[in-house]
This record gives sequence, C-alpha cells and structure tokens, in this order.
Amino acid sequence: MRGPLTDMSGVPMAVPGPVPLGAPVPVPLGAPLPLGAPVPLAPPVPVVPAGAPLIALGGPAAAGAPVEAAAPIIDMSGVKDAPTGPAPTGGPVPGQPVRPGPSGAS
Repeated sequence: MRGPLTDMSGVPMAVPGPVPLGAPVPVPLGAPLPLGAPVPLAPPVPVVPAGAPLIALGGPAAAGAPVEAAAPIIDMSGVKDAPTGPAPTGGPVPGQPVRPGPSGAS
C-alpha cells in the first residue's frame, strides 16, 4: 500500500476528493465574477494622421471622387540621407572613419 501523497520535500499534500453536486462554493465579497467578454458598443476607429491619403483608411477610392491636394507623408519628411543642419564642429567629415567608443567631446 502507498503512503500519503507528498511534494518533493516530503510534506503531505491535500488531495481533493469528489465535490458533491449542490455544495456551496465560497466566493469572497467584492470578487469579480467572469460573465463573458465585454462587447464594444461601436467598432474601433483607426487613428490616421492628418493629411494621410484616404486609401490608408481601408477602402478603395471611389471612381470620380475628388482627390485632396495634400502631400504624401513620405514627401513631407524630407529627402533620405539629406543633412538636417550644419555638421557639428570637430565632427567627422564624410568618408572619415569614426573610432569606436565614447568621443570624449562634451
């Protein structure tokens, strides 16, 4: 015959037996009762930045619809790899290798 069920350290564990039907189940007061997933009242609205093309809203453009004269987002951000301002003094010039690690400039 086997002994009582124990955990790895040898401490006896309580093994639950069958629960009779109609047995009261203790529920602490104020505990949330899961009743189901919440149902949203309206479908979610996508967040689209101002000036975005209408295609980004999810549907194809209607034939004959007026096209808004707004610049695409990629045109408003500038040219790729273009300098945004003057180079810092003492900084590397194009083509000059940069040493790894902190520069020591403050």
